[in-house]
Amino acid sequence: MRKFTRTECPEVLTKAVGQNNIPRWQSYGERYTQNRATNPSFEFQWPQIEGKKLNQHLLPDLMAMTDDHCAYCDGFPLKRGDDTIDHFHPKTHPAFYSEVCKWENLYISCTHCQDSKG
Repeated sequence: MRKFTRTECPEVLTKAVGQNNIPRWQSYGERYTQNRATNPSFEFQWPQIEGKKLNQHLLPDLMAMTDDHCAYCDGFPLKRGDDTIDHFHPKTHPAFYSEVCKWENLYISCTHCQDSKG
C-alpha cells in the first residue's frame, strides 16, 4: 500500500444535515445501513449532491493525497476510468455499513486493484 498522509475530511462529507444535524457521511451510513437491513440485496449508489455524485466531489482530494497514484499498488499515472474509489472496509459487510461514506474508509484505486479485491 502506498504511504500517504490523509488530509482533513472534505467539507462535502462533514457538512451537518438533517434534523439531528449530523455529518453528511454519517447520515449516508445510517441510510445505507437501514436500506440493507430492509433489503439485503440493496445496491450502493453514490448519493447526489448539487447534481453531482459524491464520488466525483471526492476524487480530486483522494487523487491529490496519493499524487495520482493507486493507493494500493502505487500504479502511476492512473488512466482514465482507472480512478475508482475503493472502500477499504467493504460496504457489503454488515459491520461496515455505517462507513460507506466515511473519509478514512475511502481510497483511490486502479481498476486492477479494485477488481482483484472481488
